Amino acid sequence: MVQKYEADKLVYSVARFLAGLKPKRGRTYYFEKFRSKLSKVIELKTKMQKLQYPFCIQCPFCRRTYRRSSTFITHIITVHYNEILAYIGAEYLVEPTKR
Repeated sequence: MVQKYEADKLVYSVARFLAGLKPKRGRTYYFEKFRSKLSKVIELKTKMQKLQYPFCIQCPFCRRTYRRSSTFITHIITVHYNEILAYIGAEYLVEPTKR
């Protein structure tokens, strides 16, 4: 149960970082607690392409575009939850039956 909670916090903080928002609390994102994962998250951020529209966010996994950061965060959490954990190497936090 604790590992699932940490995985949720990790994915949520990565989604906020990708959306360009500040951390929910404090000055650092939750994924910065794991130093080894920091480079993977920054690499994922650079994978996101800049669009010709000034206020759009593009998903790095499926290339869908969003105008609002809240819908982008919801999309990342609901659709790409396991993909983010696998990309940054934290899939061990979720039980194999729930992947």
